[in-house]
Amino acid sequence: MPPQLAAKSFDLEIVEPPLLRLTCPNGGEQWVRGSCETITWVSDLPPDTLMKLRLWKGGCFHSWLTPATPNNGCFSWMIPWDCAPGDDYTIQICSAHNPSIADISDGPFSIIASPLKLTAPNGGEIWHLGQKHTITWETGAGITGKVRLKLFRDGAFARWIAGRAPNTGAFEWSVPPALEPG
Repeated sequence: MPPQLAAKSFDLEIVEPPLLRLTCPNGGEQWVRGSCETITWVSDLPPDTLMKLRLWKGGCFHSWLTPATPNNGCFSWMIPWDCAPGDDYTIQICSAHNPSIADISDGPFSIIASPLKLTAPNGGEIWHLGQKHTITWETGAGITGKVRLKLFRDGAFARWIAGRAPNTGAFEWSVPPALEPG
């Protein structure tokens, strides 16, 4: 007599992996060295999940943008002045707690040289109210016309320094005596 097989029932639950999708940059963007760009993503991971962002160039790891940022859907990145221009950059995002939950730009984006680069002040200077100082910059090839110089305080526009200055690479500015120190 052949052996009898017993039928057993069981439940099978299919679990979808968590959603994490990089939305910008996702291919074709042109970002300028020295500019602040916003990296964006969508995720159904909990808001308290920390995310890592990596920069890749030509398929090779280039640098960390951040080892831990909140999962709030955006990260502001100040592109370093020394970042080499190229059209083969991608960004990877992953969960800091589970690196297998990750996404990378669908296509490469470009980092291009800035047509203008501020050279002075460039950080750390102390300029006194009522004194004259020279603001200097470098201009890329083929850039002509006038420049606008703005004063920012804590990342927010504070006032105009010059609305239409000659693009000579230097502008002498008298720091207004009534300007709030800081």
